[in-house]
Amino acid sequence: MTKEQNNYYRMVKAATAFLDSNTNTTSTLPIFAASVTELKEKTTELENIENARQTVKEGKSEIKAKEREELEKIVFKISSVFYMYGRMTGSKEITNVFDLNSSDLSRFREAELVRTAEVLHEETTKVSDQLADYNITTEMLTQLEKEKNDFVNAAGLSTTDSSQSVVYTAKVKEIISAIRDILENEIDKLVDFYKDGNPDFYNGYYNSRNIIDR
Repeated sequence: MTKEQNNYYRMVKAATAFLDSNTNTTSTLPIFAASVTELKEKTTELENIENARQTVKEGKSEIKAKEREELEKIVFKISSVFYMYGRMTGSKEITNVFDLNSSDLSRFREAELVRTAEVLHEETTKVSDQLADYNITTEMLTQLEKEKNDFVNAAGLSTTDSSQSVVYTAKVKEIISAIRDILENEIDKLVDFYKDGNPDFYNGYYNSRNIIDR
């Protein structure tokens, strides 16, 4: 959730906790319980979605680190000998680009690492028939492409991951909108019933409805 959504969520939890601590008052209006139950169900739905997203995110972080390590290894392995090919053939273009060490690769941003792997694959493929003496095989280039694609997927650089993020964002907005509707058009109205008869309850509830920026 965004910062604003988290702030709103904490307010909802505070308001719900206040209502739960004042059931002796709310029970005088039988309809109150139904609205509070509906609010809790929507809040739980929001929590479940966020928890699921966090679990997936944590899992993806571990997978991403592993896939990055594998990609860095194969890029380093191939670029080391491809650099020698460039040196032996007098290609400054190759030696300038692929004079890499493992520290260089570890400092690359994700997109930069992926692009380096792509260029390496493109350039070695062009001269693959000249690389036998450098032990750069078709199998190694296939592995390079696979590791690059695996990292792209794990790092969330694919269109599939972006689509899932859009779906999650839309669902969160939908649930928060439903929660806002229940609060403003049901529970707030019911609490207003107690404004004159129970001002402590009335004021306490609206104090809990204040959104605190954190």
